[in-house]
Amino acid sequence: YNGNGAVGSISTNGTLTSYNVTSDYRLKENVLPVTDGLEKIMRIQIKSFTWKQNLPNVVASTIRQDGVIAHELQEILPYAVIGEKDDIDSQGNIKSQSVDYAKLVSPLIQAVQDLKRTIDSQQLEIEALKALLK
Repeated sequence: YNGNGAVGSISTNGTLTSYNVTSDYRLKENVLPVTDGLEKIMRIQIKSFTWKQNLPNVVASTIRQDGVIAHELQEILPYAVIGEKDDIDSQGNIKSQSVDYAKLVSPLIQAVQDLKRTIDSQQLEIEALKALLK
């Protein structure tokens, strides 16, 4: 559902479901290049965990999974986390935080680009050093 026409859509074609996030340049302003993607990614801590038993709305599992802790990620990429740390409803039940893992894609792309530039630069240095040794 596209409530305001500017946030995205869900489309299907019988064999594929796409979750589309609006990204048209005509809807954006104050556009700047990202220069700290690798630094952000390096700060994200990936944890191994199991889900707790006997919690409402949680499917308990003893199978270990890998992922992030929402409030830790919120310090680095606040736009990737929904909800607030330690929030509870009026009955004292946990109002859990959620992570939109898709929001990690942009800094990951930037980090890969940064690493590629570093590798290319180092390769040039290696080739120059090899030439000196001949």
